[in-house]
Amino acid sequence: MKNLWSQITGLFKTVEESSSSNPVIHELIERGAEELALYEGWKCSLVCRRLTEWLWHQYGIWQALPGEVDETIDFLDTPSCKGFAVHFHKTNYSRRDARHLFDYLKERVLTLPYRCQISDTRTYSQKDWVETVERHYLKPKPGFAEPSKLNQRFGNVTIELTLRNDAVHNLKFRATSYNDHLYASAEDFKDLMQAVLE
Repeated sequence: MKNLWSQITGLFKTVEESSSSNPVIHELIERGAEELALYEGWKCSLVCRRLTEWLWHQYGIWQALPGEVDETIDFLDTPSCKGFAVHFHKTNYSRRDARHLFDYLKERVLTLPYRCQISDTRTYSQKDWVETVERHYLKPKPGFAEPSKLNQRFGNVTIELTLRNDAVHNLKFRATSYNDHLYASAEDFKDLMQAVLE
């Protein structure tokens, strides 16, 4: 019995000491047949169309009138990193809708042509909640844009879905490019948004 109690207290200690770099759970993402069937149906739904049209519309507003974008979305624009974050906890969309959008964005990026480097999930303890981050990390397929420079397309694409205590919190989509003599200049982020959302 003493050994069992030591195992239980050890487990709680492991959870308390976990962090994003040292998660208590780290697994590859695998969708079951039922989840995949629901996703296929979702892609043809009004919800999918509304979300993608809304994202494209908000991106257009942000380019013209940055102060007028909806409070449920933020855009990132630095020299090497561009993207957006949808604050799903401020919307009425379900966890399932957020997860399907997460997978949909990955599917669309793969057509550009990109390859999936990893799709994983990490769960760890924060001060006031348990955080789970699902991530798709995609890289452009190898190739040369110019005779001696690697084609980085839009850069490496990271898509993250964050849950807090199992409730959807936000979805982040970002393209990170290299400013390096080995790489050709990254393509315009607007073209990535258009390819993914239209």
